[in-house]
Amino acid sequence: MYLFRFRAIGMYKVGVTRSLSDGRLKEHERHGGELLSIVDTANYEEARALERQILEMVKPWKVTGGKAVFPWCGRTECWSVDGPMVNLGVELSTRRRVAKSAGTSANAQDRFQE
Repeated sequence: MYLFRFRAIGMYKVGVTRSLSDGRLKEHERHGGELLSIVDTANYEEARALERQILEMVKPWKVTGGKAVFPWCGRTECWSVDGPMVNLGVELSTRRRVAKSAGTSANAQDRFQE
């Protein structure tokens, strides 16, 4: 998982990648993105669940406007810098701790909440 900030357009973007050599990271940097954080998840399912959790947290600050605002990939995973800057490591640790105390995996916990 990664978190970028785009100062020029005033927004954050969270995303899932399977590899640090993923072209998306380079593309975001080419468009002025500053990579703020990367965390390793256990698997793709955990990454997607964490991404959904974060997007729910920042929903009040969701960026609208589609390609006019964010003309390259991933515009649905963005929110305004007026909203919170998420700490991916803290959110992942919290998610795992809650799942462990409930006696389920973080992924199973997410499926129960949907």
